Amino acid sequence: MWIVRIPAFLVAVSPVVFGYFLSTVGILALMFIEHDLSGPPTEVERMRPCQESPWGAAFTASGYTMKLYRSWNGLPGAQGTLG
Repeated sequence: MWIVRIPAFLVAVSPVVFGYFLSTVGILALMFIEHDLSGPPTEVERMRPCQESPWGAAFTASGYTMKLYRSWNGLPGAQGTLG
């Protein structure tokens, strides 16, 4: 009887173990992405009225976060965020 019981147990437990593994890897990936988005920008270009912040790693998605600024002619030194 144990010849049937042990393989059936392994088949029944494998989705649970696989789910635990995927959830820990998924939480870790979300932590890396959140760290990239919440950190200060790694590169700022002042030539244009925008701020460019790259994010991502070799094993996750990557991209850029852009912040556009507009300066008002009436108030020197005043800037407002457009997006």
